[in-house]
Amino acid sequence: MERKCWLLTWNQARWAWDDRLDGYKEMIQEIGQVGKAFSKWTCGVNKSIKAGDRVFMIKLGSEPRGIIASGIAITDVFEGTHWDSEKMH
Repeated sequence: MERKCWLLTWNQARWAWDDRLDGYKEMIQEIGQVGKAFSKWTCGVNKSIKAGDRVFMIKLGSEPRGIIASGIAITDVFEGTHWDSEKMH
């Protein structure tokens, strides 16, 4: 089975993930304590990510920017609730 690599994005100006209860800072603590963390993330219109694919997370916008995480997709893409409540339909 061919694994693909994907780049997921986080722009702090659009999503205050670090201020959330299940946010960035808590994920860092969890990784430090148990060596891994699990999270859902939007793939935009991409429907091609499969379980086992490699994923990287890049922080855009304000400094510090760059790749902040990497991991393996544990499920195929699925449709869920939109992260932006103004765009939910």
